[in-house]
Amino acid sequence: MTIIGIAVFAGVCAALIALGRTALRWLGDLDDDRPAYARMAAGGTLGLGAWIAINWLLALTHHLTRFSLAIAGLIPLAALVWECFRFRAARAREAKNAPDEIGTSGSPALSRERPPRLTPFVLLIALPLIAWTGYILWRGAVLPPDSHDALAYHLPKAVLMMKAHGFEYFSAPDERISNLPANYELLLADVLILTGRVHIKRLVGAMLAS
Repeated sequence: MTIIGIAVFAGVCAALIALGRTALRWLGDLDDDRPAYARMAAGGTLGLGAWIAINWLLALTHHLTRFSLAIAGLIPLAALVWECFRFRAARAREAKNAPDEIGTSGSPALSRERPPRLTPFVLLIALPLIAWTGYILWRGAVLPPDSHDALAYHLPKAVLMMKAHGFEYFSAPDERISNLPANYELLLADVLILTGRVHIKRLVGAMLAS
């Protein structure tokens, strides 16, 4: 279950980053001189924001259903396929150029499309994050939610949105359910609707923390 969870987590992150990069490209803000990690972070932030916006559109119209989410999920998936296609096309264009034309650093197009290189420094920074993400997903797979916050506020609000197929005012004894913003609970409702499993709610927390 942990391996599957990590694979799903990586796929969702990649799709959201691709969605954000595609949006940045359409906005004309994919700066060639920006470091690869900055472009990845910007793509991930914008992609997550776009997915939350899609969720709010479905929630406010009470179309937050498995079918609607599956259709909406084709958007980041298509963006991921498109970004992979662009990268392969950029590599093919670079391969056709003469070495003296592109220099030692490669073409600007490929430089823009290329993902960050795995240098020792990158691995030093990334390995603790990967290990911690794996631990979170493993813990979520073997233990049910047990924190006060999850049981009194986050999960009940997500379940209410799931049953209502969207967002509305929920009258509840805990005022956090009625009054506080609901972006995290909206993403958690996605997981409940699509999988019916509460254990992998950790995937949402890991994605937001990353």
